[in-house]
Amino acid sequence: MMKLTFNTLIGISVILFSVRATAQEPDTSTDSPQFFVQTFCVDCHNEQEQNGEIDLQPFSQAPAKVDTQQLLSVYDQINLGQMPPPDADQPTVAERAKMLGSLERLIQGSGVVIVDKRLHPGYGNYVDHDSLFEAHLNDPLSATTARIWRYSPESFSARVNRIVGRDVIKFVPVATFPVPQKGLKHPAFPYKGPAHTAKDYAQIHDFGLTETELLIGLAEELAEAQLSSGSLREYQSLAAGDAQWNKILDEHFQKLYSRNANEAEKQSLFDLQQKVVAVAPIERANQTMIAATYLRPESLFRFEIGDQSSVASGRAVLTPLEYAYAVGFALNRTGPTSELVQALEGYEEKDNSELKELIRPYLLTDAAHQRMMRFMDEYFEYGNAAYVFKDRHHRRYRPGWMIEDVEKFVARIIQSSRKIETF
Repeated sequence: MMKLTFNTLIGISVILFSVRATAQEPDTSTDSPQFFVQTFCVDCHNEQEQNGEIDLQPFSQAPAKVDTQQLLSVYDQINLGQMPPPDADQPTVAERAKMLGSLERLIQGSGVVIVDKRLHPGYGNYVDHDSLFEAHLNDPLSATTARIWRYSPESFSARVNRIVGRDVIKFVPVATFPVPQKGLKHPAFPYKGPAHTAKDYAQIHDFGLTETELLIGLAEELAEAQLSSGSLREYQSLAAGDAQWNKILDEHFQKLYSRNANEAEKQSLFDLQQKVVAVAPIERANQTMIAATYLRPESLFRFEIGDQSSVASGRAVLTPLEYAYAVGFALNRTGPTSELVQALEGYEEKDNSELKELIRPYLLTDAAHQRMMRFMDEYFEYGNAAYVFKDRHHRRYRPGWMIEDVEKFVARIIQSSRKIETF
């Protein structure tokens, strides 16, 4: 049996103590996640004071050993700006970003995929104020990534009703009394998003055969109304191939898409008209041709693809028409006026002050006020009061009054906010 001398035992003890101390020694550098937690979190989340029943003291010692679910919870709180609380010392934007980067590496190292809730429509805009409103862009070549936006049912209905010349699709903005009815009254738009969010119509579901059939039926309904008693009623029986159709289609495309129909599109529509008139009355042929104009992707979607000739770092600046549509639909549910489209031609050459003066009059219109009112109703859903309060047996049951009170309150806030600088 080997004998251990006193000096040997002392040496082994020192080595073991050093190894243990080294293993438990936290990283205290200012860039470390331990420093962030120690500085901004553990005063309220420690073994003695566990606000929200969360103890982050172990994180400040060995973050790699912390439960993944707790890491995800910490990530969400910091990412959404909910922690530290407003009355506590706040990290800088850079410190918060470094902490999130450290958490991402820890979480992904455990094989868990992080879902950035800031990308969800219900979580609002979490860009910090300075970055959002800074006077100068750090990268003058930066621009939006390619995106496709689905028009909301309200926007679609308002736009096509204006083009047709009468209300074909009825949209009820608020719940009514005595029978609650709210939303777009057409089977092609049976959409209802999650509560308390700005509706993300692009992610509700994919198009399938049923939706396509319903939209074709809607297009035929719009065309029939437009030709029988709407804006094209005088052309209902206009002969196929008549020279007037070139001008009619250009004007129709201008209303629908803010552009003229190109030659290929016109020829395709004329070919369809000729095929139908060979087997059906001219009225049916004209209706089918006009219905086809409502079935282009541009009818349901707004594109932000950008000017590909100006691509920089994988991105492209918006074309003038895309820019006009982005501004127009933000301020008017029916989209940009022809005047706005024309005014924003060559917008890239205008500075912020010029764009500000150009756009501000549109911000002060009744259409912009209505657009903001609808956003508030869609986000807070106060228009659903008739669904929530069901005391119909009570003789003073008047949910419409509550809705009206809230609308007046919101309208006063919006009206006073119009004086706020928007650029």
